[in-house]
Amino acid sequence: MVSPISDAFVQARTGNRLLFFPEVLPGFPNDANSLTALEYVAGMPHCVVKAATPVPDGHPGNTNDLIRRAHRVAWDGGWDLERVLASLDGLRPNFLVVYSEAVGNSLEAFLQRCQGRVDAVIFVEGIAGRQSLLVQAGLRPESTPLLSAKFNVPIVRIAYAAHLDTVEEPVRNTSDLLYLAVSDETGGQMLERDEIQRAVDHIKAIRDVPLMAGFGIRTPAHVAMLATIDGLDGITVGSGLFAALEHSLDRFKQEVDLLWAAMKRNVP
Repeated sequence: MVSPISDAFVQARTGNRLLFFPEVLPGFPNDANSLTALEYVAGMPHCVVKAATPVPDGHPGNTNDLIRRAHRVAWDGGWDLERVLASLDGLRPNFLVVYSEAVGNSLEAFLQRCQGRVDAVIFVEGIAGRQSLLVQAGLRPESTPLLSAKFNVPIVRIAYAAHLDTVEEPVRNTSDLLYLAVSDETGGQMLERDEIQRAVDHIKAIRDVPLMAGFGIRTPAHVAMLATIDGLDGITVGSGLFAALEHSLDRFKQEVDLLWAAMKRNVP
């Protein structure tokens, strides 16, 4: 069976576009605007709703201050896993970024709660798999495919474009797509185009899996450049949209529209 996200990649390619994963944190900057923002991106074509489970602390070391502050606001507002899952009801396809508090003491119980409600999850991890929730749960990262199949919840892995010596394991074991970090930190400086293309080529030689680029992507110009990368399939933006939504809902919608418009494929 083709998963909703896999099907969305096919449709985006047919439309000669990158697939867009705009991130919204339920509860930030407030309940009403975050929920309206989720509904807005869910109504866009070639778009996957990306949300996160709030955490008060315990972020990987490469997380920027804006994301840390946003999570604290959402956490203090009472946004636990069940509220986040409820906010995604009917918004498909969707993609959930998962922090430790949402998992609790049982990874399997967490995945059971996600069944039928979430189209893919990614457990936060630092560079080269450090600070991975899979490792913290006492599991080998290579167990990802077995867990995905057992609970019918695709588990996505992350690889860092600047650390190609570490990418083979996550590339081979990810489900549905690979999150390709084009910077070493959230909101950081992106690698140059040639470096990103080299990383994409390296990964595709290991496995032809859909690639979603993230970290450091903030502007339509960034997106337009990435749309020229042969083999790149999607883009995610987090920090820039957090900042826009904190300013106003209108600013958020404007930023989303500009980023979406820049995702027309232009492969040389």
